[in-house]
Amino acid sequence: MSPARRKHHEWRQILGEEFLSIFLSIGLLLGVLFMLANQTVKEHLIASQKALDTAAFGISTYADSLSAILTKADNIALIATRRLSDTDTMPVPLKKQMTAIVQNDSDITGFIHILETGEVSESFTFQNIAEQMLDTDAILSRHRDAWVEPAFLQSGELGLKADEIATERGIWRDDGSFAGVVIILVTVGSPYENTPLEKFLTEAKIRVAGANSGNILTNQYALADTVTDWLGAAEETEYWHPDDGNETLHAEVAQISDNIVLAHANLPDLPLTVYLQISTNRFFEAYHSTRRNAIIASIIIVAVSGVLLLRIWLDRQAKRNSERRRRALDQRLQFALDTAGQGLWDWNIAEKRGYFSDSFYRLLDIDKDDKQIDVDNLRQRIHSDDRHAFNLALNAHLDGLTPSFEVDARIQIGKSDAWEWFSHTCSVTERDRFNKPVRVIGLLKNIHRQKLRNLNLEFEAFHDPLTGLLNRTAFEDRIARIHAKTSRGGEPYSLVMLDIDHFKHVNDSYGHSTGDLVLQHVTRTAYNTLRFEEEKLFFRLGGEEFVVLLPDTDGKAARFVAERIRERIEKSTTTVGELEIPVTISAGIACYQGGEMPEDVLRRADHALYQAKERGRNQSCLA
Repeated sequence: MSPARRKHHEWRQILGEEFLSIFLSIGLLLGVLFMLANQTVKEHLIASQKALDTAAFGISTYADSLSAILTKADNIALIATRRLSDTDTMPVPLKKQMTAIVQNDSDITGFIHILETGEVSESFTFQNIAEQMLDTDAILSRHRDAWVEPAFLQSGELGLKADEIATERGIWRDDGSFAGVVIILVTVGSPYENTPLEKFLTEAKIRVAGANSGNILTNQYALADTVTDWLGAAEETEYWHPDDGNETLHAEVAQISDNIVLAHANLPDLPLTVYLQISTNRFFEAYHSTRRNAIIASIIIVAVSGVLLLRIWLDRQAKRNSERRRRALDQRLQFALDTAGQGLWDWNIAEKRGYFSDSFYRLLDIDKDDKQIDVDNLRQRIHSDDRHAFNLALNAHLDGLTPSFEVDARIQIGKSDAWEWFSHTCSVTERDRFNKPVRVIGLLKNIHRQKLRNLNLEFEAFHDPLTGLLNRTAFEDRIARIHAKTSRGGEPYSLVMLDIDHFKHVNDSYGHSTGDLVLQHVTRTAYNTLRFEEEKLFFRLGGEEFVVLLPDTDGKAARFVAERIRERIEKSTTTVGELEIPVTISAGIACYQGGEMPEDVLRRADHALYQAKERGRNQSCLA
């Protein structure tokens, strides 16, 4: 290679190495920066969604709790107005009852009974009404003139201390005249004490407004260090109900506006709306932290790529573990949300303790404060006829022999002797390294009505609707089984075929409805004549034909049964109103003979019945 050529190659090698180094450095930097930027955007989206979901869940829970309290107060007021509709003086029992409610119910803080004259008849509150200016004229006018029923107002609007909600109901006499107003005072606290949800609510601004957007309750718990420019009541109402009539936002539960999460919820069946505001800062702490880390990481990446790779690996591991924990938590939460109307239980086998939802206790009518349930006493509540199958299926699933567990069984309800059908489903969600079950999650669902409906359908399939006797389908099933047993060397069986004499004449003379009564009378009389084992195999084949199947019975004994039935029916009379209809029957008896099929025995019994008819009826004939 010439010196010039060698020099060119050296420069090309140097440029190539430098370019490769720069390219790799820039590529690594851009790649990592892109990854961090992407992660930052994801954190922002996650934080936004978390803010929306948390606000929606918080206001929904608060609204449900408030709705329950106000509905309870309104029901108390409604009951009181009905009791006062025929008297101007509050009865002593009612006063004692309402006083006891105020003393014992932490939500109810007082009641006031105002007469139509504006005089306060009775009251029991934790406020000194005598020292306050109770605006009785406005209260009475609201119900007597404006017909507002019920009315929910801030207690301050009534002239009382402004830290409670007043629930008003007008009293109307039976003649339609106005008699006064009953007021129930309630206080609204946190629906979940000492929980993260309570902490969430105490950092939020909550407002309750009526149908005309007037404030009924305003609680601004937000701490001073969370500097937030809260929206005023008018701004908040305008945000959700703009003047331009665009109700797109109104359909949403929560929205983010600047640095505030806004949410609203209508109280079920009440003309009230709850509004919530909370600062977004608490939700975006992780996002800001991620952004700062991204800047620091970018600087470190440029200086030491190895440190960056190690950090990425550690960060990925931490996120993977965090994601795994989050998924496990989400699975349990989703599992619980999907079981509305069902009982959820979560049992740790190793620790012998677990969780049973409130709906689980309600399904079994068990007082949670009176008795704490566990898997062992749950098994004891299962009906003895179903317990073996329940335990067998559950143990098979715990041993890993079946992928899931699902069994229908009867369970005792409360402390009574009532039993209802329940569907049990469960699944092992965690096993140890020896494949032994550690944790089981299950559901309990009441299927009593469905089970009874299925049993009724099964009963109708095998029974005659008019007489309640087993029908031809049931007869063919039973005689096939008894015939198979006899064919293997058992004792012979016999058939007694019964037919009502002159039944067509009864239908033609008295009508089919009377004929049905005759059929029911004959059925009842014959059934009461049969012994316990005989009555189990009494069938109606159709029309006026009946069959008694007698296992392990010869022809002579069968004829004795036929005569017993015939004589009893001959001595009885069907009474329809003032009409008495004498009824007799004829009977044909046939006993199984070797080599015959069931239809052969039935045919011979039918022929014997025909002979009894030919010989004058009201008699039996043995084939």
